[in-house]
Amino acid sequence: MTNETKKRKRPTIAGHTPESKVFERFPPPLHGHLTTLDPRNERIRLFAVTADDIAEPEALDLIRRRFDENEGFTKLTAYASDEAASKWKKLGFNKEGRIGRFFRDGSDAILWTRYSDEARAESVAEQQKRDEEVLEAALSKEPVESPLLPGEFGLRFSTPDDADKIAALLKETFSEYPADRGPDILKKLITRQQVAFGLLETEDGDIASMAGAEIDVGWKTAEIADCVTVEKHRKRRLMTALLNRLVDHVASRFKVTDFCTFAFADEIGMNAALARAGFTYDGRLVNNRRMPDGWESMNVWWRTKAEFDV
Repeated sequence: MTNETKKRKRPTIAGHTPESKVFERFPPPLHGHLTTLDPRNERIRLFAVTADDIAEPEALDLIRRRFDENEGFTKLTAYASDEAASKWKKLGFNKEGRIGRFFRDGSDAILWTRYSDEARAESVAEQQKRDEEVLEAALSKEPVESPLLPGEFGLRFSTPDDADKIAALLKETFSEYPADRGPDILKKLITRQQVAFGLLETEDGDIASMAGAEIDVGWKTAEIADCVTVEKHRKRRLMTALLNRLVDHVASRFKVTDFCTFAFADEIGMNAALARAGFTYDGRLVNNRRMPDGWESMNVWWRTKAEFDV
């Protein structure tokens, strides 16, 4: 999910801006499991796999060739449908998080990770302490069921005509926002109902705060991303109010029941907003994003609206 606080030289991922992704289908026995390659962050992600899938000799050989011997990728994350800890650990994976009700059948995704560079698997002690302090502060925030919006802001949800304005704010906030997510692409995604934005606007029509949801109608899930509050409007809990309303809108409009996001572990603003908006913290992805001054870890958050009348 995005982080809405300090301006970053690289795009964030949940609460985040989206990274450029390369989708690939590996040959058997991993064929059929969607894979994303993320060269910017030296990551490979495998979806809907089990420890038994990975343990197949052909799969292990494939991982060795594409991951262990490839200096371009140093972190492998498996979004697994099983929690067979002993099997995963035998394969060199450790559990870093969980996303509730992530899969199509409503089962959880366990996030198992493996590193080819052991230095990447460890957080600097000082940074780890800071991350824990931020998390403790965020988890102390009580969920707010129906947060009020200040009267000077208007709430609405995006149309394709908003693409230019949204893209301009994202580019201004995230100076290395992916080129493949410019206004033309955003317009197509909004038109195709693959992305929806909640917008809080001033009386002049300027965006004060916004948050996006990347929607998978088939799996009834959405990833919250592109969260921005303009600096002069911060510290008014706009993001908490906006997240609640965006979740309700996407659940009702697109029949989506489950939401997830990832927030920079060292930023109190976004983590606190997620806690107040009723999201559940469920782990930390260590050194998950490359930033100008090194790796940064991401907190995993999720929320279900399964009880919502969709």
